[in-house]
Amino acid sequence: MSSLEERLMEHEGFMNQIYTDTRGFATIGYGHLITKKDNFVEGKEYEEEELYQLFKIDLQKAIDGSEEIVGHIKDLHPTAKEIITEMVYQLGVTGVRRFFKTLLHLENLNYKSASSEMLDSVWNKQTPRRCKKLSELMAQCA
Repeated sequence: MSSLEERLMEHEGFMNQIYTDTRGFATIGYGHLITKKDNFVEGKEYEEEELYQLFKIDLQKAIDGSEEIVGHIKDLHPTAKEIITEMVYQLGVTGVRRFFKTLLHLENLNYKSASSEMLDSVWNKQTPRRCKKLSELMAQCA
């Protein structure tokens, strides 16, 4: 298991049945946002392996999303790319694209400024421990 997977699983936590996330959305497993395409039943407990497979699918979507956002940045530190991937996992591509200043600093490989901009966000108010941890990791890329 990669450090990205381990960190994501730790930050997301795990629930084997439907729960409501901090923004009021139905969620299951390792932070999987339930959509109309999903067939999960309220109150039913699901096997961890089934939900882990769902996590792997969601993770691949996040990797693809981060590639779309920062894949063109030559020499981007691998940890910085992982951080953007985790942000996409949590916030979606559209949400991460709103981090204009953070992304601009990454274009210039200015990891410390990118780190500071991550903290100046609504995201930091919603999940402060996670944001702070990822911001600290971003600063270490310098």
